[in-house]
Amino acid sequence: NTGKIFTLPIAIDLYNGAEKTRYNVWIKNLSDTFTFTTSTKPTLINVDADKILLVEKTDNKTADNYAQQWKYGKNFLDRREALDYFAANKMPELVQGLGDKYDGLRDYTLNKMLENNTELTSEISTKLTSIVNNDPSKKVKGHALELLAKQGDKNYLPLFTKYVDDSSYSVAGAALEGLVALDSASA
Repeated sequence: NTGKIFTLPIAIDLYNGAEKTRYNVWIKNLSDTFTFTTSTKPTLINVDADKILLVEKTDNKTADNYAQQWKYGKNFLDRREALDYFAANKMPELVQGLGDKYDGLRDYTLNKMLENNTELTSEISTKLTSIVNNDPSKKVKGHALELLAKQGDKNYLPLFTKYVDDSSYSVAGAALEGLVALDSASA
């Protein structure tokens, strides 16, 4: 610590469900406390809501807070923080990331599911099959196929066969993995 403290503006968003109130504050000291008057306890307090600070932070949010952040957070980092929490705590909410509008977060979700060896329910399997057939991102398709390949389920054989000749190496490679796992002689 050099003794110099920068004065920085940040936004703090208080949520009550979908209703958000933004407070713009200035960090002026090594430690600052901000107090806001509300009629009810907020469902989420999102400090540095615009994610402009380059800091390592510790949040003491609950699972419900992260669920709110996933549902109402507008920016990429809000949603990624929520997905990180869901993955670290092996929560089923992680699967929500498969439907994110940004392909980077869909792919991030698939990678977290692969890392966690997420058990695939029929609902998740259906989502993954839909991703393989419809997602515009080849990287996302490839990771979805990779997750399905780890299941060793012969019902996916036609899917792996369909994509083994794909122009994308990640898609074709994952499909080949699936074929090898199910029928190494044919692969």
